[in-house]
Amino acid sequence: MPKKTSLSTINQTAIGNDNIQVVGSNNVITTITNFFAGHTEQQRAMRNRRAMLELVKNTWIKGVLERSLYNEVLIELGMEERPGAVNHPWDMQLKMPDKENRILPPGTSIMQVFDEMNGTVLILGEPGSGKTMVLLELARDCITRAELDDAQPIPVVFNLSSWSIPNQALADWLVNELITKYYVSKKLARSWIEHDELLLLLDGLDEVKIELRELCVQTINRFRDEHGSMHLVVCSRSADYEALITRLNLQNAVLLQPLTLWQIDEYFQRAGPEVASVHEALEYDATLLELVRQPLMLSITILAYLGVSSDEIRSVKTISINARREHVFNIYIKQMFERVARTKTDLYTPDQTKLWLGWLAKKMIDHGQSVFLIEHLQPDWLGANIKRLSYDVLALILTLLEIASLVLITGFMFGASQAWIVLLLVAGLYMFFVDKSTIGMIVPVEALRWSRRNLFKRPALPVIIGLIFYVIATSTGAWIEYRQFDAIVSNLLEGLPVFIIVWLFLGGLTEAEIEVKTSPNQGIRRSLLYSTISGILSLVFAATTLSTNPLILLASYLVISDWFGSYACSLHYILRFLLYRMGYMPLEYTRFLNYAVDRIFLRKIGGGYIFVHRLLMEHFAAMYQEEPK
Repeated sequence: MPKKTSLSTINQTAIGNDNIQVVGSNNVITTITNFFAGHTEQQRAMRNRRAMLELVKNTWIKGVLERSLYNEVLIELGMEERPGAVNHPWDMQLKMPDKENRILPPGTSIMQVFDEMNGTVLILGEPGSGKTMVLLELARDCITRAELDDAQPIPVVFNLSSWSIPNQALADWLVNELITKYYVSKKLARSWIEHDELLLLLDGLDEVKIELRELCVQTINRFRDEHGSMHLVVCSRSADYEALITRLNLQNAVLLQPLTLWQIDEYFQRAGPEVASVHEALEYDATLLELVRQPLMLSITILAYLGVSSDEIRSVKTISINARREHVFNIYIKQMFERVARTKTDLYTPDQTKLWLGWLAKKMIDHGQSVFLIEHLQPDWLGANIKRLSYDVLALILTLLEIASLVLITGFMFGASQAWIVLLLVAGLYMFFVDKSTIGMIVPVEALRWSRRNLFKRPALPVIIGLIFYVIATSTGAWIEYRQFDAIVSNLLEGLPVFIIVWLFLGGLTEAEIEVKTSPNQGIRRSLLYSTISGILSLVFAATTLSTNPLILLASYLVISDWFGSYACSLHYILRFLLYRMGYMPLEYTRFLNYAVDRIFLRKIGGGYIFVHRLLMEHFAAMYQEEPK
């Protein structure tokens, strides 16, 4: 007697298969459903989880932590427990006495602290003390843990510098950051936040605009009240945090300790004779010694004074530690230009480099950015001047050109005698559906995929708009010309196959749930690719169904390619050209940014760039004094 196969076994076999299988009459509906649904929800969730872990690892661990100046020092930082820096909810309810600060035992890792504090901790430290790197060490260890245990949350690094809308809930800000910085779909981002599936690593509380920091802390606290089970870590400079009235509602806080004299001596002994002159200078220069007690400045100082004699280092006469820091940064910048030999193809002078990096640093600080992506350039980087007016005029011309092309196509389809109807319909639909404030904004179409599941879930918005317009325009035109209901039905049926084809193509398109960026300006280049392909398809479609009239073909290309990214590409390169003409950047911007990476001013992470440290970015921004002519 043959062995029976259960229905559940058949279902498991059919799930996730992209081909329809005949597995029995009782399972036909399930199989068809699986065909259109694609992978199961669980499979998609696991795939997205693995992709996100890999993305964070590549971006922050391999791209920043392993290449950081801090990583060159490799000194174990001491930590002091600071319970008074946070509001522990149980302490407030039970009126517990204030706890004293406590130096944690040597060898205590940030992972141990994180576990002991139930996944919520505030990391404090002086500028250059290694707060971000300690945060990334925690991210690295948590990623390893999450790769081995699917029940662990996904560690994701966010920089609070971009939190700039006072009334914006933290959950909404997190969703927007996941979309714009990690290229996660909106649906997936909201799901992760709502179900507490992430470990939030919030860096740079001190980088929030000073007038918004209190509100930012209050917003984080409200989020904690709503998502009490979500693990959360915050980093801030200690002085900036202590100046706030509101305290974070976290389990505890730790303060990173400066390097001890013993740690500094031990490091120089390991480093060898190449840095002996710096070590010798420290014995006679108390200001410099105090400066290098922060890991970043120890690395910067060694690179700046490499090959410089002890006497020359000690000849610098500065009173304040801030003045000495600025001097060290200036020497560092000079040394970085000299350490890499100039070539015949090296077209950037030190003055140009400092000017362009100074402008970039200032704009990143002004716009609350820690990672710079070329495709995220927006027209407000132009400032208020004649060049911004030129950009706005060109953006408006491109918008009107798209409308005119759509009017031309529809007028041709339904007759010139009805052009006034077409014009009113197009203008009305445009004004109703398009947010006027977005005119001139650059929004690349970066990651698209075709999905059967998306096709049968909901039609794309352009198809809905087009279908409404088609029904109204065709019905009105037929009624005006024939005054017969049969003519309306006939006209609608004639054009129905066209909209079925368009629906099959556009309705199944959706944004990829997670897009890993691997090269600079990839978003704009992908938009250019998508717009070109869609434009060519529109030419073929128009030539076979509408007309071979060159004007109609051009209008078809403009309308479709604009929907798929050519509008964003055009505005992006117009903006780049205007910034070049104003002296803010070279034409080959990616090449220049890579040049800055070679000189250890920037780090390349994925498709973006980050200054090697916030202090260096602030130094370049301070160097930028005047607008270029």
